[in-house]
Amino acid sequence: MTAEKKYFIELLSSYVNRTAPEGQKADYGELFRIAEIHDVGGIIANQLKQIPSEFQPEGEFKSNFNQLLGYTVKNYAVREMAYSSAKEFLNSAKCPHLFVKGVNVKEYYPDPELRTSGDIDVIVNTPLESINSFAENNSATVKEYVSNTLTLVFNSVELEIHSEADVKSDYFNDIFSLAEKVGEYEYKLDEYNELLYVLCHLAKHLSYRGAGVRMLLDIDLMIRGIKGFNEEKFLAMCESAGVKKTAQVLFSLLRLWFNTPVKSGDELDEALLSKLEEVFIDGGSFGYETSSIPAKYLSGDASRLSVLLKIAFPDKEYLKLCYPYYNKKSLLYPVARVNRVFDGLFKKRKHAKRVISQINSDSVSDSQLGLLKELEIN
Repeated sequence: MTAEKKYFIELLSSYVNRTAPEGQKADYGELFRIAEIHDVGGIIANQLKQIPSEFQPEGEFKSNFNQLLGYTVKNYAVREMAYSSAKEFLNSAKCPHLFVKGVNVKEYYPDPELRTSGDIDVIVNTPLESINSFAENNSATVKEYVSNTLTLVFNSVELEIHSEADVKSDYFNDIFSLAEKVGEYEYKLDEYNELLYVLCHLAKHLSYRGAGVRMLLDIDLMIRGIKGFNEEKFLAMCESAGVKKTAQVLFSLLRLWFNTPVKSGDELDEALLSKLEEVFIDGGSFGYETSSIPAKYLSGDASRLSVLLKIAFPDKEYLKLCYPYYNKKSLLYPVARVNRVFDGLFKKRKHAKRVISQINSDSVSDSQLGLLKELEIN
């Protein structure tokens, strides 16, 4: 681990432990880059303001961190207004709904305004088609509608409306049965199920392109925030959800990096720790910094051509998710195939170039696949 990566972790650890951060000489350009790709720049800037003046960033670096902190706080206010508008919309649509992840997790942060989020996630117990119609009839901005997700925009913030839990676990198949009704149409998970949902969502991201340090911060602060946290109870829930091994390994990492008050999990050996560092730090928030290729397409014997073909020409089920018109009418399969190629060449051209570049440069890493095996994530 480089000095800047180590200092990055130390600053985050001081934040969750509410201790005074230590000052040290650092490459603040590199520290800024790491903070930005993990979307925790506000927290890092906040901590740097508390270190002795002789160690604080100066000039352009000081300005950059101050701007990042200001943007984080401003963006929080924008999201809060969007959250309020989203709740009003769902209640007006008489739609049973359950908010998950960021809008709930931020309440566990010492400073909720420093917990960033790119969108707002909600699960509904109403057909998406009817919500889409309601949105169109009430002048709401519809950005995208795929088979199981409808994306609306409120106050420039995206609201992702899911028809099912956005995790890879049967545990949440009937998520509303696990939730408590807290309003006429609003439901809420209890603290343990909310934490489990966050962990399962992290596991899903790991099985795709990757997960970052902010997701680990969420888990740490939720554990600290649950009064009298019952570790055995939570691990039993993790076992039911098929993520017990994932939880145990991540608990070991959280103890090491943030001194999280958990006991489970063995001491990490050097090889596993190296994989964890590469995936969770180098990849950024969702792994895009190091991987443009979903892990499911990679294997030890996968050729460059086979990986490229899988991405360019996914299976029919994936096409149905991307293009609802094909899901409704199977005869439109050829149209969906052409649509996919068109999107790759034009709408997602930049991403397509990154995929080809990664394949040609032999930069496909075994670390993520190795980590998935260690965490027993399928």
